[in-house]
Amino acid sequence: MDRQGQQRMLQQLETVIEQAHRLQLELLGLLRSMMEIEPPSPISSMPEPRDAPVVLDLPDKPMFSVEEVAAILGVGRATAYQCANTGEIPALRLGRRLLIPRAALARILGG
Repeated sequence: MDRQGQQRMLQQLETVIEQAHRLQLELLGLLRSMMEIEPPSPISSMPEPRDAPVVLDLPDKPMFSVEEVAAILGVGRATAYQCANTGEIPALRLGRRLLIPRAALARILGG
């Protein structure tokens, strides 16, 4: 095999490994969402004050885009995507879109 053939094979292998990693993260997020398990979070070790119940005023829809969730949580778009890709925010991938189920968002917000 010539040098160009080797480089093509390496590029294909890298692509397959990246796709497999993304799929593993998606599966992990789905399993957490299905089992209603909160993903690990660095903030989770801090106790939250629970004086009054949280009233959620979420739009009446089953799924939210990452941009919508970023706005609701008050974080940047890039941070929301990073959290969705690592499983901190449970997300479903439909084609190229990442969608966050309403139930997962409600759990994040404590509702």
